[in-house]
Amino acid sequence: MLFEEAAESPNSKNRKEIALKKLEGTDQNLERLADIVSEVGRQRDSLKRQANKASHYQTLKSEIMQLEGRLLKLDLQSGAEKLNLNQKQVASLELDQHAKERGAAGSRNPGGNNEIKITGARIINKTKSRGGQRTYVGL
Repeated sequence: MLFEEAAESPNSKNRKEIALKKLEGTDQNLERLADIVSEVGRQRDSLKRQANKASHYQTLKSEIMQLEGRLLKLDLQSGAEKLNLNQKQVASLELDQHAKERGAAGSRNPGGNNEIKITGARIINKTKSRGGQRTYVGL
């Protein structure tokens, strides 16, 4: 081996050293590249999880909006039904009130002809008196 080293020329030694340094540099570059590939893989996995969460969030948000719309529709229908019921109750109470007034007016005006008409939400009470006709309109 000693003879081989002595037989080598200075140019071949330099070329060999340069080649070894290039190989070491290439090994270091490969290690850095492996680290980068590993880090990018971790980031990719993290981004996939985030994308899945975002997609799930969008799905839930859409479902919530649909449910809120249905709830609002039901609230409006319920409110309309309550309003209709209240209007009927008011009309019934007004009818009762007018009937009581008619009864009281009839006792004061025994010969009078009393008539009650119900039209829609309006109650019209017509009472004939001695001098003419009076009309009462209530809502």
